[in-house]
Amino acid sequence: MDGDGRLTVAHLRGRARRLLAAQGAQRCLIVVDYLQLWAKTSRELRELSDVRAKVDTLGGELIALSKALDSPILALSSQSRAGGGYGRGGGETALDSFKESGDLEYSADVALFLTEARERKAAPPAVALDLTVRKHRNGPTGTVELVFLPERGLLREEMPAS
Repeated sequence: MDGDGRLTVAHLRGRARRLLAAQGAQRCLIVVDYLQLWAKTSRELRELSDVRAKVDTLGGELIALSKALDSPILALSSQSRAGGGYGRGGGETALDSFKESGDLEYSADVALFLTEARERKAAPPAVALDLTVRKHRNGPTGTVELVFLPERGLLREEMPAS
């Protein structure tokens, strides 16, 4: 953490290594929620005035950390809503819709979009969602139909009707 108690990549690296050692694990999953906010508020990146440059720099540091730890990092990001280019706006999700991401979508190994399903409905209070894999360097792309059950906090693959 920096002097203001804000998370730094160096602190995250140290904490992950300590947890891996304590658990005797080889790998871990690190989840960053939410990438743009961390980039905007980072004291380490204050010399960069452009938010896009901050996000690119932080993204590069997280990619390096992922490689150093041989562990995946899931960085959650918001999408640009300009022009209704995703979800209910009628457009398809696209890699360039990551808000303020610069070239991050090109350096990521996998890019996923979670949106409300347009073609399917779920019985309330459940919500039908689509997990769209737009980019996968080492595997297939496509859409996985999901159902979110808010009363149980459960997100699962939708089972076909029999």
